[in-house]
Amino acid sequence: MKNLTLFFLTFTTMALSQNDILLKSSGVTPDRGVVIQNSIADTLVDIDGDGAMTLLGGNGKNARLRLYNSDKTEYIEFTSINGDDGQVLTTNGSGTLTWKTMAFTDTDDQTIRISGDTLYISEGNFVDLSTYKNTLTDTDTDDQTIRISGDTLYISEGNFAVLSNYKDNTDTQDLIYNTSTKTLSLTDGGSVDLSGLSSSGGASSINALTDALVEDNSVYLGNDPSSSTNTAQYNVGVGVDVMNSVTTGDNNSAIGFYSLDANTSGEKNTAIGGASLTDNTTGSKNTAMGYDAGSNISTGSENVLLGQNSGSTITTGSYNIAIGPDVDVNSANGSNQIIIGHGATGHGDNITVIGNGSSVGIHPHDNNEVDLGSSSYQFKNLYVDGVAHVDAIAFGSATMILPSADGTANQALITNGSGQLGWGSNSINALGSQGLTEDNSLYIGINPSGSTSTAEYNTAIGTTALDAVTTGDNNTATGYGALTSNTTGDKNTATGYSLYANTTGSNNVGMGYDALAANTTGTRNIAIGNGALDAPDTENDNLAIGHDALGGSIAGGENNVALGNFVLDANTSGDDNIGIGYNSLTANTTGTVNVAIGSQALDANTTGGSNTAIGYSALGANVSSSYNTAIGRQALSGTTGAGNTSLGYRAGDIITSGGNNVIIGLNADPSADAATNQIVIGKGATGHGDNITVLGNTDMTAWHPADDNGVDLGSSSYEFKDVYVDGVTYTDAIGFGTTAMTLPTADGSANQVLKTDGSGALSWASTSSGASSIDGLSDALIETNSMYLGNDPSSTTNSAMYNLAVGATALDAVSSGDYNTAIGYNALTANTSGGSNIAMGYDALAANTSGPRNIAIGLRALDASDTENDNIAIGQDALGGSLNGGSVNVAIGNYAMDVNTTGNNNVGIGYAALSANTTGGSNTAVGAFTLHSNTSGIYNSAFGEYALEENTTGHYNSAYGRRALSENTTGDGNTGLGYGALFNNTTGSRNIAIGQGALDAEDTENDNLAIGYDALGGSIAGGEYNVAIGNYSLDANTSGDENIAVGYGTLGANTTGQGNTAIGSEGLKVNTTGDYNTASGSWALHSNTTGNGSTAVGSEALKANTTG
Repeated sequence: MKNLTLFFLTFTTMALSQNDILLKSSGVTPDRGVVIQNSIADTLVDIDGDGAMTLLGGNGKNARLRLYNSDKTEYIEFTSINGDDGQVLTTNGSGTLTWKTMAFTDTDDQTIRISGDTLYISEGNFVDLSTYKNTLTDTDTDDQTIRISGDTLYISEGNFAVLSNYKDNTDTQDLIYNTSTKTLSLTDGGSVDLSGLSSSGGASSINALTDALVEDNSVYLGNDPSSSTNTAQYNVGVGVDVMNSVTTGDNNSAIGFYSLDANTSGEKNTAIGGASLTDNTTGSKNTAMGYDAGSNISTGSENVLLGQNSGSTITTGSYNIAIGPDVDVNSANGSNQIIIGHGATGHGDNITVIGNGSSVGIHPHDNNEVDLGSSSYQFKNLYVDGVAHVDAIAFGSATMILPSADGTANQALITNGSGQLGWGSNSINALGSQGLTEDNSLYIGINPSGSTSTAEYNTAIGTTALDAVTTGDNNTATGYGALTSNTTGDKNTATGYSLYANTTGSNNVGMGYDALAANTTGTRNIAIGNGALDAPDTENDNLAIGHDALGGSIAGGENNVALGNFVLDANTSGDDNIGIGYNSLTANTTGTVNVAIGSQALDANTTGGSNTAIGYSALGANVSSSYNTAIGRQALSGTTGAGNTSLGYRAGDIITSGGNNVIIGLNADPSADAATNQIVIGKGATGHGDNITVLGNTDMTAWHPADDNGVDLGSSSYEFKDVYVDGVTYTDAIGFGTTAMTLPTADGSANQVLKTDGSGALSWASTSSGASSIDGLSDALIETNSMYLGNDPSSTTNSAMYNLAVGATALDAVSSGDYNTAIGYNALTANTSGGSNIAMGYDALAANTSGPRNIAIGLRALDASDTENDNIAIGQDALGGSLNGGSVNVAIGNYAMDVNTTGNNNVGIGYAALSANTTGGSNTAVGAFTLHSNTSGIYNSAFGEYALEENTTGHYNSAYGRRALSENTTGDGNTGLGYGALFNNTTGSRNIAIGQGALDAEDTENDNLAIGYDALGGSIAGGEYNVAIGNYSLDANTSGDENIAVGYGTLGANTTGQGNTAIGSEGLKVNTTGDYNTASGSWALHSNTTGNGSTAVGSEALKANTTG
């Protein structure tokens, strides 16, 4: 360290504490001292453990001790010689003291004393001193100093007296004054006690002085602050107006005019120098040395200031260190700043400044001797506005020696592998085993030239990435081990440690650690996320996005879509499943054709198939059952049964083993957990039992048609079985067979009966010989707990029981069928043995003969069904076609499934839903015109108006949202989620579109994936195998193939460009026809339009490149 000079003594080792300068010996032994040596190790000063100080000569010179005055202009130099007995120190007038024998002739001891103006000598003589006093009046009482020279006694004011006449002997005596005992003695032994002597009026103690004070262990010289000191203790003040205001502040030291002048309660401050810390009031533990040092500090504490005017700006700032004249912090409240150097100014809190504006360098003591920081204590950042001259740099724990020359143009730094950097060629091929450009391919991190053969258009970045490629083209591998086993597979994209087992598989996308890790020959798979699709090896056409999505031990499962963490992560051979949302279908193994949208939807399903669950935990308990549809949070969440349909929050959530129920409405439920074939519609509505329909909840007071007198309840072909009314049935007319009878509008008089006029009008008339009971009527019958109004089927009824028929020809052919309800003309008119049917409306179930458990509500609903079972039709002409074997269908809505023949297990809800379906099975259509044109297509799901409207024979399609897949005809395996998603698709297959307008212009293209608003939403014309994830990504694409765009607006202008990969917001944003470019990072290759084969990794990498 540099030397610090204090009080003209120079020390090279010292320790600084708060307010002290400490020289301390090492070790703990109490008798250790302090030794000061010169530069050649000669000991100059030795202070032992008891405090005795010895001065020693160094470099062959005698030791000297000099005491200087304050301005170092005069001194006294002590000799190092012992001297002889009785000798005294005398000066030569130039400051050098030597031992010398005094030349007195009389040597006997004499004692002198003063009494008044008389000086008495012990031998009896005396001298009157009054004549030797100064010329002032006798009242003067100032102190006088006396001295003896030869035989003369001198008084300090200038007078003297000759003492030779008063000696009793002639020997020479030395006059000695002992300051401890206050005794004046002669060398021969005589002495006089002067302790009681003083000049009149002089002070005998510090407190007797007017400008000094000793109080509470404090000493003040030059100022008496007794009016304010209160209880202040342990203070030392030397100088005028020092600590003038102190009240309770303790342990302060102040030396110099006005130092600590304003201090009141501040404690443990040290101020040395005029006006130092003069404004301090309550600040504590400050140390200021130098004129005006810290003069403006008021409440700031723990500052260390050394030098004139140092720290003069500080008022409230604390913890600062300023060394040098005029050194200061940057603000009055600046804190924790360290500034060293003449006139230097701090740069801000917690910042150290060394040197002033004239400083041009900071040097260590010797070259290459001092570290800047260490491995344990490192500087945070280094800012250099110039040149940082270093011989080496370090990466982690590796030290790299830099070259000493600047190389030639375009050279790059290359390591020799042993810590030495040198200049070398900057071409990729110059990297040797670490890089290669060949056949429009780029390899960084590896050199596969030994195997590449004719492989083209590949990009590999990372150790072992694509290092085994032979003829595989158009592959992109980024990351260690990415596509490391690939030989002939082409058009693959691997980012991260992914697709590392792939050999010949093509058109795969793997992004994330272990994504598609085991794939070898599988094609057209997409895996994004840690562990996504990590087990498939030969499977095709799977899509997995999310941590561990489709990450189970897959064995044959294909055509699956998993979006979300842990989705389908146990799947083995299950095909055609769609899981969207955290943990959806997470337990599925072999189940097929399931759709789960929502966190934990169908999360327990293992082998169940053809289930649809939309909503959080929907169908959450289903394990192996099939054909369930649940839409709404926790809808059917407890069911393990099959064939249930629910729509609404927690709709049907109490069902466990029950099956074939239709539950619509928030918290709507059947009557029991094992309920079967119940229909419950309404918020909070509860079923009344198996095979019973409940429309509305307990808050409903009426059931209205859309228009007055506009809707039939049943028909002549499909009549309800029985009608139970706990109130009044208001009708204008009743029907008997094919005859409608108008009822009177008044209630008649007592004992009158209804009488017909023969033209269909009834009126009240007095009784005569008319019928007295229903059985007495010619067109009515009560028999075996059955009632028939409108016809008398007694010739056929045989043993039929518990039937209700209201209407001419309603149930008029029944023989053995039980539990039927027919209301309306021709309702169940052909039924003979069929049981448990409900027909309400004209011609409802009119052709049914033996079919059981059918429900038909509406004009001509299920009017062609004869032997079919378990169909539900609600609405005019619902399931009203030439039904021929089709069972277990649900049609709700006018014309829903109205031409169905043999199609089974279909659900059509909405006007004209599945209205063209004939043989198609296992379709679900919810919304007006959904699957409107479907004929034989199977396993399709459509939710939303016009969804899959034009589909005819296409299979395995899923459409969610208005007009999603609206124009699809024969395309298979498509998924459209969002308004207008895949709107124009006709024959294209295996496309996935999620987001409004996603892939909405595609018609015949295949294998495209679009996720995001308007993703791949341009006028596509032939473009296939594209992946677009992000709003507006690839939204102008026409015929471009095999592009991957992940991020907002990526590849947004691409039309015919192919084989491009853009990952990051607006990457390759304006690319139109450029091919085989790779951009990883926000705005990477943003301006590229027609440039081919470029690779940019990092935010804004190659951002301005256009055609390069």
